[in-house]
Amino acid sequence: MIKKWCIAAAVFFGVIGVGGIQAATPARVTAVRSVFRTDVQPAFSRTVVTVDQPVIPRLVITGKGSVVKLTLPQTVLSPLLQTSLQAKDNEPIQKIMLTQQGTRTTVAMYLAQAIGRDDVRFFSLPPIAPQKKGMRLVMDLDNRRQEAAPGETVSWTEQSRRLPPSVPVVAPVGSDFLDAGQWQRLRQGVKGKRICLDPGHGGSDVGAAGRMSQEKNLTLAIARRTAAILTAAGAKAVLTRSRDVDVFAPHDGAVEELQARCTIANAYGAEIMVCIHINSSENTAIRGVETFYNGKTPYDYSLAKYIHTRVLRTGVFPDRGVHSGDFYMLLHTDMPAVLMELGFISNEQDEKILNTEERQQQLAASIAEGVAEYFIHRKK
Repeated sequence: MIKKWCIAAAVFFGVIGVGGIQAATPARVTAVRSVFRTDVQPAFSRTVVTVDQPVIPRLVITGKGSVVKLTLPQTVLSPLLQTSLQAKDNEPIQKIMLTQQGTRTTVAMYLAQAIGRDDVRFFSLPPIAPQKKGMRLVMDLDNRRQEAAPGETVSWTEQSRRLPPSVPVVAPVGSDFLDAGQWQRLRQGVKGKRICLDPGHGGSDVGAAGRMSQEKNLTLAIARRTAAILTAAGAKAVLTRSRDVDVFAPHDGAVEELQARCTIANAYGAEIMVCIHINSSENTAIRGVETFYNGKTPYDYSLAKYIHTRVLRTGVFPDRGVHSGDFYMLLHTDMPAVLMELGFISNEQDEKILNTEERQQQLAASIAEGVAEYFIHRKK
């Protein structure tokens, strides 16, 4: 269940566009939206503040952890916004207050229980179309009853971002299809490398569906196994999600969801990103693996080629090639990135393969090996 309440200038969560403002004019706060997500565990509160120009905000935890204040310099409130709202049903955020002092805006969130620094995650997203400028500032509050020192601060700039909801890498390595020599080479390639894995879809977005399974579950299973292998080899691997959840919010727009995943990789400072998907077709006879890249860096193609080649060596899927593509995840990440389509869930044989734990582990090992080969050859 999701409970939503908002301070806004219009309906539909009050997202309104404000145009015609010159660069020297203070940015305008156009909407504040708060969502209490009880559809995932642990539940958390997400607050999104929309401004029509980029700003450099400052987040402060005060009141011994019971108040979170977001300060926005060089901003003014839209005259259509309400300045206070009381929550209902004992939600973690009891009240939100908006105040204006000169050209400084403060969004204060009064909490039902104290939180600590580690309970706050802070990141930005681009504006919702048709706006072309501005940003959305996203704050996730975990509310884990941790104490915070009064005045504890978290500062954010484009150069220094806090990592959005990071996820633990927990998956059994099991039979990893790697002998001692392969493990040694794997460690040689990935030790100390920051790697982001993105299991496609999740939560309210099931992705493609087959006769016995859904894409979101298969991508998560393979990504978790891949992350476990990479971590065991010394890599610093993170996942954009480790459970069956939406990364941004249930039933959100495609841009919001995809950008949230890109933001995780960018904020983490990942050196590469691997997006894992499962294909589907109306022609149920089609099978195979294909890998996509975008040439935004000199290294995207080689990353795609090394991973694709290793997956093909498993003999699990026919080869559908490496292709250039303009997928959102490939275009909006700062590092070399690839998007893999591991088989067709619409094909009975491929779907059976993908639902076998042994094959999932074999695919995970081959992806990890491809990543290692990429880093080894890039050093040369």
